[in-house]
Amino acid sequence: MNFRQKLRRLLRCSGYDIRRYHPAFHPLARRESLLRAYNIDVVIDVGANTGQYAAQLRNELGFQGRIVSCEPTKAVYAKLEQHAAPDPNWKTLNCAVGNEMGQMEINVSGNTLSSSLLPMHDTHRQLAPESEYVRRELVEVRTLDDMIDEITEDNDNIYLKIDTQGFEGQVLRGAEKALARIDTVQLEMPLTPLYEGEMEFQELYALMLSKGYCMVSVDPDFSDAESGRMLQVDGTFHRFDT
Repeated sequence: MNFRQKLRRLLRCSGYDIRRYHPAFHPLARRESLLRAYNIDVVIDVGANTGQYAAQLRNELGFQGRIVSCEPTKAVYAKLEQHAAPDPNWKTLNCAVGNEMGQMEINVSGNTLSSSLLPMHDTHRQLAPESEYVRRELVEVRTLDDMIDEITEDNDNIYLKIDTQGFEGQVLRGAEKALARIDTVQLEMPLTPLYEGEMEFQELYALMLSKGYCMVSVDPDFSDAESGRMLQVDGTFHRFDT
């Protein structure tokens, strides 16, 4: 065993690792390359929470384009709005995104990250007890078809990120017009049921293929810490010119 192998083994025993920052090995490097390769100038951040994804785009990936972040719950949105305030190219909307306009009750989780418009599956609750629902809140629901002209322009190269805790299928169903203008989509895809009534991986994959997209990246998102079983991934799709 050489020195490099010993060092990596020592770091792994401490819970760390060293990876080359390259699209072939690192998910952030891959996303950075995709943003650049597809000339992305607008990111629509659906399910923004307090703005972690947008902050990563700015601070770690150096993305300088416009960001539009949607977050439905009031307390979390207040933090999102505060984080976005200093950035003139970061717009926020206090709404959920789904397949029809109106109002719905959202289940607010203890950690806020797992809040969902759908009931939580027992598997999720058992593996992440901190995500247990603690209350409900009435929120506004909009569709991407309704807001696309408000938040983008015809010549924008748009990257749509969907992190809606099982509601990804409904977001896509409410985006028939919008998707015609969006060539790149990143969405959470479950490998095992985490929310009742959510679309499964194969259903989401088939839906994206039917709309002319090709999967260009898949990255780990949520797994069982004890067994290592992967439960959810982030899939990124792009529609190439034909």
